[in-house]
Amino acid sequence: MSIFRCPTLLVLSLVLVALVGGPCFAQDANYPTSQNNYTFQSKYGNFEFTGKALKREGEYVQFRTTDRAEIWFPVKHMSDQTLAYLKYLSGQGPAPADLAASPMGNSPTSPGTGSMANNTDGGSSGTSTDSGTSTPMDTKPADPGKGDPDKIYTPGTAIDVLVDSKWYPGKVFARRPSDNAYFVSYSVDGRPKSGWIPAVELRPQGEEQPMPADPMEDDAADDMTSGDLSSFDFKNVKITAKYPIGYVVGPMNKGDILKLRYVSGKWKTWGGLATASPDDAVPAGGDKCRTGICALEANNDLQKLTLVPGQTVNNPFSWTADRDYEKIILQVNDDDGDFASNPERDVTYAISIERAPTQ
Repeated sequence: MSIFRCPTLLVLSLVLVALVGGPCFAQDANYPTSQNNYTFQSKYGNFEFTGKALKREGEYVQFRTTDRAEIWFPVKHMSDQTLAYLKYLSGQGPAPADLAASPMGNSPTSPGTGSMANNTDGGSSGTSTDSGTSTPMDTKPADPGKGDPDKIYTPGTAIDVLVDSKWYPGKVFARRPSDNAYFVSYSVDGRPKSGWIPAVELRPQGEEQPMPADPMEDDAADDMTSGDLSSFDFKNVKITAKYPIGYVVGPMNKGDILKLRYVSGKWKTWGGLATASPDDAVPAGGDKCRTGICALEANNDLQKLTLVPGQTVNNPFSWTADRDYEKIILQVNDDDGDFASNPERDVTYAISIERAPTQ
């Protein structure tokens, strides 16, 4: 009997230890408010954000980033350096070797998934108190349109999420620049949800269809057939460095000629002050500071067609469409793809279009 009883007692003892000792692994802690900003990283270094740790609840830690966004991040996905720093903050370990105050400023954020990712008010509970009744985040009427795949949203922005042909209000927590996807919290018929959503399934809250940039003054062209497009003389347009689509020119047919003449403005796509003109003979940032002419393809990919050279003030640059394009756009030639971190600057060009004779 003892041969069988001992293993049984051992198993029961282990179960009791697990039941009684389980909460010890789910630490709860409030971190000191006097801490410096620190750059927290994921386990494999594929994303990071800068800010302060607020508190830990179970297997999630709440952070406030330098751009004031609050996120929840799972402990199991944190790097060793981040875990060491959190232990240091809670008084359970020495200061890590890489401890240093991080500079203030915006940074990309990537929160963790799970039920607590919906907690945005700093409360202690990550569970929903919804009983299935109507909430402020109710469904909106069905809308067949989709969002703009190149629209940039900042953390904290109120958005609508497209689910099964219906739009539901939500909030942006973080952006993933690699594919312009966003971690959002939203509610579907009273049920809270969160996850990574592509920009094409988002829109600014309450809008019928988001636009990435101001259309041209007489931009009824988008609703015209190609044969109805008309020529126009030089008019000033602003190109922003903050978005992949800096300005929408519109459709162009084979043989149409787009002319650009620099008017004013500077930008600098590698951070700091905007001091370089895209119209300089040799801009300080090289081609990265030039203006690009791109095509928005049917699959929502941007195809770079050419760069606008410098010194166009007295000698406007001409580009002739080699085929029909559904939409031509202008952008800063930012090759790292992280337009959202560019300085808040616009550059003004005067543009004109000379339409090719209809066949």
